[in-house]
Amino acid sequence: MNKPKPTSQHRNLTFYRDPGHGWLKVPVEDLRTLGLCHEISVYSYMTPDAAYLEEHRDLGVFKKAAEDAGWTLTVKPQYSERSRIREYSSFSATWAVAGMVFGSRWLARDGFGYTIEGREGRHLILKRDDGAQFGCNMTHVVRFLCTPSVGVAAESELMAAAPKTDEASVDHVPPSTMRPGFSR
Repeated sequence: MNKPKPTSQHRNLTFYRDPGHGWLKVPVEDLRTLGLCHEISVYSYMTPDAAYLEEHRDLGVFKKAAEDAGWTLTVKPQYSERSRIREYSSFSATWAVAGMVFGSRWLARDGFGYTIEGREGRHLILKRDDGAQFGCNMTHVVRFLCTPSVGVAAESELMAAAPKTDEASVDHVPPSTMRPGFSR
């Protein structure tokens, strides 16, 4: 692994804790910058913008890499009785590396290809290959969009390996029903 060049960067981060566990919220971009996307375990969680690094291993991996890069970290604690972080998707190195790029095409667990068209509040706007558009909740999109598309020849192999999910379990709604006044 290439060590990042030392910098004088400073990060203000939040450490979330509930009675059972704790997570450090880190921008996914920082994991990319430090070359850590493939070092983080599935015991951490993520949204398209942030990783929530579990306290026992992944937080330490990030902290060491940040310190080695010359970063200073200020961490503010936040406690709740039941953290919503437990509802987020498990960390995905594939998603962290590829990122939320508008116009990028992904294969989904329902067997269709989707293009990320944009973002509306807490939803990504996805356009399915057949033209249908959906709003997919940001906390579930990482589970739903499983693989960046790499071309038609490889798609069937990737989809055969991707776990399937029942369409009803995916939190997606037509964009026009996401909130009043939304139109595409």
